[in-house]
Amino acid sequence: MDKQLDSLLSKHLKRLDVPEKQWPKAKENLLEFGKNVLAIESTNNYQAINPKSGAKGGYQFLDNSIAPALTRLKRYVKPKSWMDKVAKNKDARTLTPEQQNLLFFADILEKTVQGETGRGDRYV
Repeated sequence: MDKQLDSLLSKHLKRLDVPEKQWPKAKENLLEFGKNVLAIESTNNYQAINPKSGAKGGYQFLDNSIAPALTRLKRYVKPKSWMDKVAKNKDARTLTPEQQNLLFFADILEKTVQGETGRGDRYV
């Protein structure tokens, strides 16, 4: 696991009051969840594009979902130049696999869906 992703997951586990001794298993579970989402959404293809919805990248980000995902990411990771680039082009395919992973986990771990904040919390 890359250093930035490890740090991001650690910050969320701390936020969720997961005991530190459980972090290795929690991270393993989260990474497995991410692999499953990647397989389902794009057949593990970080350059995928959905011809019907226009969703792009391994995790199939829609153009209008990039900005909120970046906002969530910037709460935990120091802003980088690639974040500005993808904010403008709204195309997750311009990101490396590591950057797409980071964006996905930052997004899902704080996503509010139907009034439920932190929807990704249940996957820990």
